[in-house]
Amino acid sequence: MKLTRNRNLYNADCCTIFYTPKLWQPEGGRFSAKAVQRFVKVLAESGVDTLLINPNAQIAWYPSKAVPTNLDGYKRGDREFVRGSLANNPNPAPDLDENLDALCALQNLYLDLVEAGVDWVAEMIKACRQRRLTPWASVRMNDTHGAAAPETSFFNCPLYKNPKYRLSGKLPNLKDKPFVWFVGLNYEFPEVRDYFMTQIRELVNDYDFDGMELDWTRHFPIFEMPVSQKNIDTI
Repeated sequence: MKLTRNRNLYNADCCTIFYTPKLWQPEGGRFSAKAVQRFVKVLAESGVDTLLINPNAQIAWYPSKAVPTNLDGYKRGDREFVRGSLANNPNPAPDLDENLDALCALQNLYLDLVEAGVDWVAEMIKACRQRRLTPWASVRMNDTHGAAAPETSFFNCPLYKNPKYRLSGKLPNLKDKPFVWFVGLNYEFPEVRDYFMTQIRELVNDYDFDGMELDWTRHFPIFEMPVSQKNIDTI
């Protein structure tokens, strides 16, 4: 397929359908492949011809066999599993239990699909084929959604929980104070580069994507500021 035919691209966050389950499965019940199919159907009917599927943040939000996932160690309704991520919420509900229940509800939807044997990424690609959309992967190269709770948030991979591999949060303007959402993984370390390459390799080898975007803009810090020429050459 010539790339000139890819005119209307839609980038779908790895939580897109999971944030609004009632929209995609209004009949309720366990989340199912029907929700994925309905989502892609709406895109096709709206003129989208290319779906960029974002399957990851810092960890995989799909049933990866190569890297940690959002469900590793999680049991349905496990508040203690999600509790360490509360600091990440910029608009927390006044009721702590409400926050915990909301995170568990989100996790449970992914668990519904896994328990039903549905890989939502593969299902989304399948739906694209049926609707004549071009499926691409959009890989986030340094997501920092867990930066406010580096050691406790399940959003974070094991590397990130080690301060050695984290950036300090320095901004491009060194006169500014460090900022928490600039505390990403440090690509100066080969372990960090290898970690992301492992995710990329799995998505290329195990899924039927037609193309791939490496998303360096959400979020973009990958080296300490100011960046050295050595690191520029490395990347």
